[in-house]
Amino acid sequence: MAVAGLVMSTAGHMPAHAAEELLRFTDPQITESSGLAWDPDRQLYWTVNDSGDTGRIFGVGLDGQTQGVHEFNAPVQDVEALARSADGRLYVGDIGDNDAVRENITVYYFDNPSTDGGDGSYRAWDFVYPDGPHDAEAMYLGQDGRLHIVTKEESGGIYVAPEEPSASGVNELQRIGDASAFVTDAVALPDGAIALRTYSSVEVLVPDLLTPNARAALPFQPQGETIALHPEDPARVVVGSEGDNQPLLHVALPTSIEENPPADAEPPPSPTPQPDPEEQALEEGIRSNRSGTLIALLLALVAALAAGAHVWRRAGSPEDATKDAGGSERSQPVEDTAVLGRRDPDRGYPIDLAPSTSDDLMPRPPQHGQPGAPPPGEQPSNRAVDQSGTRQDFEGEHSEDDAERTIARPEDWWR
Repeated sequence: MAVAGLVMSTAGHMPAHAAEELLRFTDPQITESSGLAWDPDRQLYWTVNDSGDTGRIFGVGLDGQTQGVHEFNAPVQDVEALARSADGRLYVGDIGDNDAVRENITVYYFDNPSTDGGDGSYRAWDFVYPDGPHDAEAMYLGQDGRLHIVTKEESGGIYVAPEEPSASGVNELQRIGDASAFVTDAVALPDGAIALRTYSSVEVLVPDLLTPNARAALPFQPQGETIALHPEDPARVVVGSEGDNQPLLHVALPTSIEENPPADAEPPPSPTPQPDPEEQALEEGIRSNRSGTLIALLLALVAALAAGAHVWRRAGSPEDATKDAGGSERSQPVEDTAVLGRRDPDRGYPIDLAPSTSDDLMPRPPQHGQPGAPPPGEQPSNRAVDQSGTRQDFEGEHSEDDAERTIARPEDWWR
């Protein structure tokens, strides 16, 4: 997976005029925005950092300024997605699992969260996949209000939660469809369709069939991981990236299926400048003159070699050539066949754009003596504390090319 971001699109990208900046995060604490949700009631976007942060969500206004933070005392592992219902409930998806080793994942939820800091309470549901652990970064609410999770894999899947998840046990998800490779976020559109994004593209799914009926490339972003509704235009969506001081861009939703760039594609290369016709003609003339000069030199060399051969033949036999005028033997030059060189280095430069994360950065649960820590002798619970403060427990990553060359002594050339 891993780059980042790295990593990531081709010449099929939307033209620059199709993407415009809506706002830019200015808060230095927002460094890895990995989930995004529009809150029309407060006229702000909720966003969250992924692994390595504590349990908190940021409310950011349309001017890019953070209006407040809602904190909750939960031992989060890898928060990757946000989703908001029409009645104001905000879901926070702790669903990342890069190594696919988690026994279960957790979704926290808050009814109309505030930007005044919050009281630290939370409620949550735990889920398990029916076919083993998966990494996921995308979550959305279906038309029936049920949570849907989209896995981030080469062969992705769409899973749905039970209609009424239990808060006292682990709920099993159900796989209901396939998804494109490496989906990093999702959002339910006003008309019921679903928009999925990868690092390099966005596609729109038919809600009942969960099949794509439109797809297009997205503008290049360092590590594009978020998508959300536009504040006013239902025909557009907002996309964002991890990183410091990153902008949120708004783009038009695709209306047809275009060529889908690879999820880990690279940014398009800079266009090759075209030479001026007059300069090109001049350069061709220079090349022509150079070619003529080279041919003349080659012909002269051939003539010189032929003349040398004729003189050598007239000089007598090879045996005679070894004697000087006095009849004494003359030493022969020794042929030097020493070869200096090294094997050409491998010219392959593989590129890996999967976003790198480290589970070593996961925050530790509150320790004894810290806010939210359990009483002495009791282990921290992965369960929620409801907004009344009551806890609910349960079990549950040139050298230069040295081409071979023959070294000969200079005197060998004229002998």
